[in-house]
Amino acid sequence: MQLSSQSFWYWLSLIYKCKKQSNTLAELDNKIKKWNQNKPNKFTYKITSGCMFIQSVEVFNIDGEIQYKLGQEGHSKKNINTLFQEIRNALYSAYSAKITYSELGYPLSYSIDWSKSTIDDECFVKISEFRIF
Repeated sequence: MQLSSQSFWYWLSLIYKCKKQSNTLAELDNKIKKWNQNKPNKFTYKITSGCMFIQSVEVFNIDGEIQYKLGQEGHSKKNINTLFQEIRNALYSAYSAKITYSELGYPLSYSIDWSKSTIDDECFVKISEFRIF
């Protein structure tokens, strides 16, 4: 069986994407492990995220119990653990994902383009104001 030039490049891109993703998935697993080892008992941070609109929520983590700033309960219930899951989902199914991590291992920011052919499906998340108390 002979592949056309177009089929060859299609299959080659899939193989490359799988290799690229497996390296990135390994990096994600390493960052999760690092975060779980370095995670402080009491900390707070701000998550700013946007897909169709932008929202921010302040998150408090006290001994593993997650609370959101009063008045922001209706906002997205994102936290560091849900961000790791969203990154994992993106690495499996998104067209592209760009991720940066902190020294402690948690994601500082990421941007996801879910589909190459869909306009305005890009999403971003940024963690700021991380404080240990």
